Amino acid sequence: MRISKKLFSPKKKFTHPDQTTNPEIVPDGESKNISRILEQNRTELECIFGNTVDLKLISIHIGRQEGLICYLNSMSDAKNITEKIMNPLGNSSIHDHQIINKQALEDFGKDVFRGLVYSFSDTFHQVAYDLLTGYAVLIVEGIAGALAIQIEGLENRSISESTTQTIIRGPKDSFNESLSTNISLVRRRIKSPSLRFEGYTIGKDSQTSIAIAYMEGVTNKKILDEVRKRIARIEISVILDSGNIEELIADKTYTPFPLIYNTERPDTIAAHVTSGKIAIFVDGSPFVLSVPVVLTNFFAVSEDYYEPFFMSTFIRWIRYISFLMALLLPAIFVSLITYHFELIPTPLIVSIASQRELVPFPAIVELLMMDLTFEILREAGTRMPRAVGQTVSIVGALVIGQAAVEAGIISNMMVIVVDDHRDCELRFSDL
Repeated sequence: MRISKKLFSPKKKFTHPDQTTNPEIVPDGESKNISRILEQNRTELECIFGNTVDLKLISIHIGRQEGLICYLNSMSDAKNITEKIMNPLGNSSIHDHQIINKQALEDFGKDVFRGLVYSFSDTFHQVAYDLLTGYAVLIVEGIAGALAIQIEGLENRSISESTTQTIIRGPKDSFNESLSTNISLVRRRIKSPSLRFEGYTIGKDSQTSIAIAYMEGVTNKKILDEVRKRIARIEISVILDSGNIEELIADKTYTPFPLIYNTERPDTIAAHVTSGKIAIFVDGSPFVLSVPVVLTNFFAVSEDYYEPFFMSTFIRWIRYISFLMALLLPAIFVSLITYHFELIPTPLIVSIASQRELVPFPAIVELLMMDLTFEILREAGTRMPRAVGQTVSIVGALVIGQAAVEAGIISNMMVIVVDDHRDCELRFSDL
């Protein structure tokens, strides 16, 4: 009873036991304000980030005042900083600028950085967070504040065709690792003001940006509140992919069955959102989650709605049959040849018996050995370099299967059953 309760009871708290750094980005950063003395600010930033090589602190002149440009060249494009910040500041230095207070600094930003998004920061906590998210920060001597200027980051992977969920007819674009790009791909398909996106920051060390998408007036309020609550309760050091979020918000983790749908196709997410589901985007991951889901959602693909009704219905039935074969075929075969062989036609049972005459193992052992061998070959083909992975998986399966039959370890019929079982399983796993 205890084991079953542990396996099937929902988790009570979404936490991670490991603690790697302080919970805050900057210790006491929420209350530690920026100093009016420029050198103290430089020293504080160097203390916060240590000896990291990607922190750049550039001294500049703004009129008659000293200034400091701060940015991380691993998060911001140095060329854009030169064109959009350094050059305008160089042109403005010929004027007699005098920045005496925070309001004057904000007015200076409006005058010099036209067309750029910027914000005013008072604390080192906010400055550190701005730097970590790709902003460039301007600090001026005599001003207890900083101007954070948004700069376009480094290049991301371009929008390309999906490699895991391929279709013949339909849009060919797919999500990439940029959160803003993924949101725009959905917004292009749903041009409605009812489409809402809510942002969160998860991960004590990674500070990963997360967004949930839903349709106002269509999505169930109770489900939306539950998703918000589960995301807000996550306590973890690092979020590297949407799979981390999937595990932390799922009801049950001790199960081989998927509980949350994931896809890298924007049209699928757009269809799910317009039908009342909630999409979860994770910065750095091309896979978007969709909740809640039922079993039939895993049998449907977006191409079903782009093809004629009869053909789509036929293909969907093929998927259901493949699922049943992957789930039941080996068990049915073992039960028939072990306990209920009278149900098999006589010519067929004679053929199976002649094949198994020299096999030294029971049918269940034979099945487990073949299943494990195919699983090893599939894992080898997936993890090895692409140039040799397919060769190892395909040729390895043929050679090992033929050698095992000739050696009398397994029967020909068992190879056919396991091979069909694996084909159906792979067909179902691609959905």
